Amino acid sequence: GSDLGVVRLAIELEGVTYYTKAFGWQRMEYLDFQCASFSAPFSEKPAISGTFGSGTLTTATDGAGNVTLDLSDSTIGEDFSSVVGSNGQYYLLVTSGDLEGERFDILSGGVDSVTLVNDPDVFSESDGVESLSTMSGLPTDADFNDESYQIIRYQTVDDLFDPEGIYAGFESVDPANSTRLLFYNSRLDNPGFETLILNGTSTADSKWVLTDDLVNLVDQGDYRIDPVGGNWIHPKIGATATDPAVTALVQCSVGMIACSDQAIALNESFNLVGAIWPIDQTAAGVDGRDYSPAAGFDGGVSPDQSTNILLWKGDAPVDMPGAEYWETYDNFMLLDGGGMNHWIDINDPVLTDLDDVITFEAHRAALLELLPGVQIESHIYPMPNLGLED
Repeated sequence: GSDLGVVRLAIELEGVTYYTKAFGWQRMEYLDFQCASFSAPFSEKPAISGTFGSGTLTTATDGAGNVTLDLSDSTIGEDFSSVVGSNGQYYLLVTSGDLEGERFDILSGGVDSVTLVNDPDVFSESDGVESLSTMSGLPTDADFNDESYQIIRYQTVDDLFDPEGIYAGFESVDPANSTRLLFYNSRLDNPGFETLILNGTSTADSKWVLTDDLVNLVDQGDYRIDPVGGNWIHPKIGATATDPAVTALVQCSVGMIACSDQAIALNESFNLVGAIWPIDQTAAGVDGRDYSPAAGFDGGVSPDQSTNILLWKGDAPVDMPGAEYWETYDNFMLLDGGGMNHWIDINDPVLTDLDDVITFEAHRAALLELLPGVQIESHIYPMPNLGLED
C-alpha cells in the first residue's frame, strides 16, 4: 500500500548481522490526457559481480577497438555468451576506484571474458556505434586493476511499460489517440525527442513504435532505458478526454538500489536526467546531484550564459493535488556574478540561494541544459547517505 519502499534481508550469525543489497519499489499515478515525467531509480539485479585482477586484463582488441577483458580472477569457467546477451543488452558498471560509476556497454561474452563496446564518441551515432556508455573510448588495464564491478542488464521499454500489463487497453491505430512515451536522446549528432506510441487494434497485437515509423511499425519493445535517464508518459484511453482529472494508470518500478557512485554523460544543450536513487535530491546540496561549478557546470549572469534546470510543471497535479496542469517549466539558472555562485529561480529578483532547495523527485525527470559547446563526460553523482546500515 505504500508508494515507495525499500527492503533487504538481514541475517544474524554469532552476534554479527549481515545484509543483502537493498531493493525497492515505487508507484506513481498518471492522469488521463496529461503528460507527466517518469524516472525509475532502480536497476536489474547484477547477473554477476566480482573484482578485476591486478595483471593484464586485455586478452584481445579487434579492428573496431572493442576490448575483451579477462574475468577469470572472479569467475571459474563461466561461459558469458549465454549470460550477457549481445550488442549492448548488458553493461559493465565499475563500482570502485577512479572509474567508480562509469558504465560500458557489453558487445558479447566468452568463457571467463566479456567484450566491451568501444564507442569513440558517445554523443554521436555517425561513428556507427550507438552505446549508452558514459565515456568515449575504453580505459586501460591499469584503470580496471583490482577494482570491483557488476554486470547488469539494461531495462527496456517492454520491461517498464508492458503493453500487456498496465498499458493494456491504451493502444490505438490512430496516433492522435495513442498513449505516448517521450524520450529525449542527447546522444545523437542532432539530439532531439524520440516518441513512442502504443500501436495496435487490441492488447494482443499492441506494440510500442516510433512516431516516424508508422509505415513499417517496427516493435521498439527492446528500446533500452538509460539507467540515469527519464522520460514523459502521456496516457490516453479515449473515454475520459473531457475529464483529465481521472487517474488513467498507476506506473510502478522495482529493482535493486545502486550502491556506488553513478556516472552520466551530459551533452551540450538539453539532457533529460532521471533519478538514480529512490530519494529526492537537491541540485548542489548535501547528498545532492553535485550540479556545481566545482564539478564543471558553468554559471553566468543570465540564462543564456549559464547551466539551466527545467522542471516540468505538468507533474504538479499528481504530486500536489489541486494544482493546475501546465505544459511548461519552472526555470532555474546557475548564477555566477556579483560575488554569488549558486542556483536561483530566473524570476526571483532577490536571487535566493536554491542549492539546497531545488528538488529532483525520485519518480520524476528533469531537463538539464548545458551551454553550447560544453560536454561533461562524465559527471559523477556521488553516492548519497540512504540511511541504510552497512
